[in-house]
Amino acid sequence: VPALCMGATYPALARMVADGRSDVGRSVARMYSINTAGGIVGAALAGFLLIPVAGVLGSILLLGLANMGLGLWALRPTRDSRLSRRPLDLVAILLAVLAVNTSRGVHLEDLYNARLTDGSRILDIRETHVSTVMVAQRDLPALRRIWINSCWVAGTGGSHRMPGHYSMLLAREPDRILGIAFGTGQSFATTLLYEPATVDVVDLDPGVIELGGAYFSDVNADLLNRPNVSVHLADGREFLSRVEEPYDVILMEPLQPWSVGAVNLYTVEFY
Repeated sequence: VPALCMGATYPALARMVADGRSDVGRSVARMYSINTAGGIVGAALAGFLLIPVAGVLGSILLLGLANMGLGLWALRPTRDSRLSRRPLDLVAILLAVLAVNTSRGVHLEDLYNARLTDGSRILDIRETHVSTVMVAQRDLPALRRIWINSCWVAGTGGSHRMPGHYSMLLAREPDRILGIAFGTGQSFATTLLYEPATVDVVDLDPGVIELGGAYFSDVNADLLNRPNVSVHLADGREFLSRVEEPYDVILMEPLQPWSVGAVNLYTVEFY
């Protein structure tokens, strides 16, 4: 129902602005321009303001209330109308109470708990303008994982250290190291065994850096607090295009190919 109403908004507005007008094309074009500008501004506000401040669910609630407010404003009685404002005021109050009551019963942790197996629990969740990052713990067998947008991407089990050894052993003098896509940081921590001069860590998501450093320091040698390690919040490819001095080793661990958009990172063109 909400999606149906959102889809019907533009045709309804087009009908409203065109009704009885001689300059239909100009009126609809003006509304379309305003709609496009609103889409641009709305996308920026959602990513960089609403989600970091209010979270995903809070942002949805605020946008829902805004939509309801606009709908009630569009239905408001005009001066020539015989309709009373009282029914609309009552509907507005009831909708606001319903929205607030609903928001109190829905939590982000509830949505993510449904993705976990029995015996697992959530340690922490971060919502950023890039993604939602979560760390979950399973006791038997012991396993700690980092999740990005409902999919786990790395954990304390497995062979995350091996790519670090492969890369360092293939380099003649591995002194300047670049690691792209931090995750749990285990692969990058392996490079420290070869005593490089500098290690640069690049990741798009501040949530990955924050939770990966806080909850996996025991398996990544407290990498982010080392004096020769620098962290950069940036896109790996864009970061490389701006550096002047080349690296001896570039280590990258992108998301699994089944993650949305990650398949482009497994191509010859990308490398």
